[in-house]
Amino acid sequence: MTASPTSVLIVDDEEDICLLLRLRLTAEGFAVVGIAHDGAEAVRLYREQRPDVVVMHLLMPDVSGFEAIASIQA
Repeated sequence: MTASPTSVLIVDDEEDICLLLRLRLTAEGFAVVGIAHDGAEAVRLYREQRPDVVVMHLLMPDVSGFEAIASIQA
């Protein structure tokens, strides 16, 4: 039986960074299940997708990565 690839949510306010991470992660066999550009979107996508891993930039405008992590953990 083949194991499912590790699912990843990418969170960064820089579009170019998100695209580069998506390319690299998918090339390595990860399944990118979503891309968020701020903390609020990250929390919403996390609740919808329940990824195995979240790659999050901490210093973002509006809702920071720190705030998003606290919401996800709550």
